[in-house]
Amino acid sequence: MNTLALLIMEDAEPKNDAERDALERSWFDEKRGMWRDGEALLRFVRRHRSDILREAGTCSSDEELIRTVKIAILRVRSLSMSAELKAQMREIEKELWIQGARTPEDVMRIKFEWTRDHAENWRKWRVKEYIYLVDRFSSRVLHALRDTAD
Repeated sequence: MNTLALLIMEDAEPKNDAERDALERSWFDEKRGMWRDGEALLRFVRRHRSDILREAGTCSSDEELIRTVKIAILRVRSLSMSAELKAQMREIEKELWIQGARTPEDVMRIKFEWTRDHAENWRKWRVKEYIYLVDRFSSRVLHALRDTAD
C-alpha cells in the first residue's frame, strides 16, 4: 500500500477515545443505528468485488482484504450516494426547523450556510463511520469477497 493511501486511511480511523465512543454510540443508536448501513456496505463490496480483489492481489490475508475494502470506500467516499444525499437533506431540514426558516430567502441562506459550515465534516464523519462499519462487519465482508457464487 502506498504512503498516500496509508495517510488517508489514518485520517479515517478514530483519532481518540471520544471519537471511538461516538462511533460506538452511533452503532447502537435506535434512530440512526449505523448497523443499518451493513447491507449497503455489503452491496458496495459486491459491486466493487473484482476491483478490490485485483488491488489486494492473490493470496491476500484477511487483513489485506479488509484494508483494501477501506481504501475502496475512501476512494469513492460513499456506499450509496442517493441514501447519503437523503440523509444530508434530513440534516439540513433539521437546521431549517431549528433556525425557523420562514421565507424562501431564509431557506436558501440556511441551506448555503449549512453546506459551507458543515458539509465537509459531515462527509468526513460519514466515511469514518463506514470504515468503522467495515471492522464491525469484517467476517461478512470477507465472505462477500470470497463467495464465488456471485
